[in-house]
Order: sequence, then structure tokens, then C-alpha cells
Amino acid sequence: MKLAFLALTGKVGKSTLSNTFAYPQMQDATMIRVETINDSGWAGASKEITLKGRELGKLEAILATTNDAIVDVGASNVEAFILALNSQFESHLAFDYFVVPVKADAKAQVEMGETMKTLQALNAMGIEAARIKVLFNRLPVDSDVAEECKTLIAMHKKFPIFTLNLNAVIHESEAFSALASAKKTYLEMLADPLNYRQEMNKIPLEREKERTSMVPLIRAQGTVKMLDREMKLAWNALFGEHA
Repeated sequence: MKLAFLALTGKVGKSTLSNTFAYPQMQDATMIRVETINDSGWAGASKEITLKGRELGKLEAILATTNDAIVDVGASNVEAFILALNSQFESHLAFDYFVVPVKADAKAQVEMGETMKTLQALNAMGIEAARIKVLFNRLPVDSDVAEECKTLIAMHKKFPIFTLNLNAVIHESEAFSALASAKKTYLEMLADPLNYRQEMNKIPLEREKERTSMVPLIRAQGTVKMLDREMKLAWNALFGEHA
């Protein structure tokens, strides 16, 4: 499967989703960063390539030689990427799906508007609604996605030019701040076989420093496991047939 993650704004968590939402489900995929300015983070992919948005020919050559790819289009290159796709008839067919993250927060109306423009731009290329997937990201805890994203849902009712599944939701999480405290990456913590709570409980109470040093690891492990569970549910909501 070949996925492109893109949005006309850089504030929706697109690269983080490429790294932590898509890559854990597609660990044989080639990770392609279409980026010239920002650091897109580390996914841990064995095959990782960086291109510019206008380098469509190079991108197509790479996609032609791999079964699975995650293309993370940076906000600094998305306009050039869209222009390049528009310059060649049916170039969008090199991708199976286009994933457009939206910040699922009613306060983020500017980002919501940019998401809607992205969806319109993809539709204008002739991409079918079934191949354009919206992923609701960073929904505030105890909030309802239908309430927070009324504008986008209303657009879909009037113009169903993209696929909308209200189960494709990822909530705001403390996992990344917890990982920073624990000095671990998302995939490192996900793959870590140790149960840090059990390890702490093996340490006598009088060794307070050793026990408290385990707390950041316990917190990181717990929040990552919860986030990973939600990521898998969202993945199945979008790509159930490929899960």
C-alpha cells in the first residue's frame, strides 16, 4: 500500500502520524520525506529518503520499485507537490490513498480551513472520494469529534468528495511528553519487553531514588500503550481491508 500524508498547514501532526500511526502498521515500507525545511522526526525506517515537492519523477521511480511506501509531504513542499501532481495526467494513481489529518479541535478553525482547502485540491485532481481519507487528530480528551469538527462534517454532507469515518480518531495524548522525559522514542518504548512497573516493585522501598527513577519509564510505557491501541483502532477505521 502506498500512502501520502499531506495538509496545507504544518500544525496537524502529519509527520508524527506518519511515524507513529502509519509506520508501526507498515514496517516494511519505504519512508519518503518530501521536505526541505523541517525535521520530520525519526520513524526508524530502514529505508528513508528525502525529496523536494517538485521532484515527482524521482518519487514515481521510487514508488514503482516498492510495494509499500509512506510519503510524508511537509507543509513547506505541499504546494509544489500538488502542482507537480497537476502537471502530469493521472499522476495521483501512483498512490493508493491520500491521508489528510485534521486537528480535531473547534478552536483550531484556521487549521480546519486549511484541511478543507487540501481536500478540495485533491478532489480537483480527479481523485475519488474513497481514496481521500480524513484522520481526526489530537481530539481533546472528553470531547466529541462530531461536536468539535462540525464545519468539516457539514462540508462532507454537502460535498462528499472525501471519505469520513468518525471512528478514525486519535485523542490528545501525554505520550510524547512522557517519552521525552523517559528519553525513549515511540517505537523503542513500544518494542520494549520490560514491564517497568513490575521492575520498580522489585526494588526495596528504602531505595527511593531507584524507584522514583522508574516513574518516567512507567508513565511513558503506559501512555504509549494506550495511544498505540487507539492508533490501531483508527487504522482499522481507515484501512480495515489492509489491516
